[in-house]
Amino acid sequence: MRVQTQNATDRRDKLWKVIRREGAHNHDMFKDFIMHPCAKRLTFEQQIRRVRPERAGVRPKENIAFLRQEYADICSVSRDLYNDKQKGCKEYLNGRMPIHALFEELQAKNYRFDIRHDAKGQICSLMFASPESIAYAVDFCDIVLLD
Repeated sequence: MRVQTQNATDRRDKLWKVIRREGAHNHDMFKDFIMHPCAKRLTFEQQIRRVRPERAGVRPKENIAFLRQEYADICSVSRDLYNDKQKGCKEYLNGRMPIHALFEELQAKNYRFDIRHDAKGQICSLMFASPESIAYAVDFCDIVLLD
């Protein structure tokens, strides 16, 4: 049995109405287990195989094709891989905005960076350089390379 509460129609009386419903499903059981989200989950080994092409820039649609060549019984679709990638990004950001995560990573790796803001306070330019690049610029100050 599941108990569901609903707000009263008139907010001034602040009463709640309790509706009792039986705990039966409102749909039939899956005829094919492939439709169930649990069947679409990748194993740990498949997750590891998914990450390497993803980091190389392979799209989820192509990545799922590669995975299906190795694992014929895989039930995931490209959308599942995209969702896994988004979940990984959220975990990495840990509630931070992407720009803040970038600044923290630049600081952690001792990068030198400069940020310019416009009149509204929005970032209009960002320039950064690795410590190695700065060392090369000091050692070879006669050579200018623009990319």
